[in-house]
Amino acid sequence: MSQSAQVLDRRPIATRDRKWARVTASWLASRRVSPNAISLAGMFACYRGGNRACGDVDRLSPNRMADRSALLRIYFAIAHRLTITGRENLPAHGPFVLAANHGSHLDALTLGATLTPHQSESAFPIAAGDVFFQTNVTSTFSAIMLNALPMWRKDCGPRALSNLRRKLQEEKSIFIIFPQGARSRDGSMMPFKHGLGTLVAETNVPVVPCGLAGAFEALPPDRKLPRPGAIKLVIGGALEFASTANNRTGWSQVAASVESPVRALVAQSRAA
Repeated sequence: MSQSAQVLDRRPIATRDRKWARVTASWLASRRVSPNAISLAGMFACYRGGNRACGDVDRLSPNRMADRSALLRIYFAIAHRLTITGRENLPAHGPFVLAANHGSHLDALTLGATLTPHQSESAFPIAAGDVFFQTNVTSTFSAIMLNALPMWRKDCGPRALSNLRRKLQEEKSIFIIFPQGARSRDGSMMPFKHGLGTLVAETNVPVVPCGLAGAFEALPPDRKLPRPGAIKLVIGGALEFASTANNRTGWSQVAASVESPVRALVAQSRAA
């Protein structure tokens, strides 16, 4: 790979590309095209002119990231009537972690849609490598639409976790994490695992609990494409674990301390 291919492309987005993103979404919406078609058009608009900043996985320049964020908000407004409660609980900048229940591939996109374009530049969902990074197609989608970082569940040693912990703190990143470790198969919330604790114990990194409702019904694990349906997100107050020991006992304490408010927020979002 050439050196130029490894450097993040920070050139201003071309006016015609920005216009393309706006016009395409507007045209499709005005003609009552299905939400699936709108999302596919959004992906194509974001992909145009992308770069390759992370190995052999495409990444977007900051300006294209802003366009991607706008397209996500358009999609969720049209297809899922997304409502967000508690947005004021989000920190103004990283580092921080968004932690939520998980039942759908829409979950990470929904949480990403709550962030500002500037925040989105440093936001990374932690995605299962054995699901999202197994083929060129899924790897490209995960990097472009999710800006995801792979977590290899069957081979995730201390070094990989240490690298993520360092990236979170030193690069002031925003991680989107689903501590269940896998999608729910029936829509119910599963117990949280201690992986989140390995990232935030004995740090000042805030963890923001979030409760999602409606994403499972819109795109359950047995469907390949989403169907229209309302999605609700409730964002809770930030938690910090600077005094929690960075060991197995502390990691379990972090998991329990975050799981409890997430369960309450899920119930609140379903009742709203």
